[in-house]
Amino acid sequence: EAIARLKQSLALAEIAKLESLSVEAAEVAAEVASVRKQFPKGDFDPERLREFVREDLLKQKTLTWLEAQGTIELVPEGSLTPAVDESDEDAEDAETSEAATSVEVEVVGEE
Repeated sequence: EAIARLKQSLALAEIAKLESLSVEAAEVAAEVASVRKQFPKGDFDPERLREFVREDLLKQKTLTWLEAQGTIELVPEGSLTPAVDESDEDAEDAETSEAATSVEVEVVGEE
């Protein structure tokens, strides 16, 4: 389970990087203030808390981006077989024609 979570985190981080997703400092500060308000007696390392909040907000933003970009189209069962491309058909026809026009030659030995 830990490996699956690590893979998910790495994948989300890579998507965020590729799509140039980022979290504004103001967003991080607001969330840090919210956490401190929820846990007033919490003895948190301020830098670790900011980093954790930044990563969490970026993960949320990336998931939101994925939901907005991702579309799922339900298709009938068995309809995912590869479609035959016209260029593939032409190539097959050419091969068939070449095979049909080839001539067999029988070599007769000299006596």
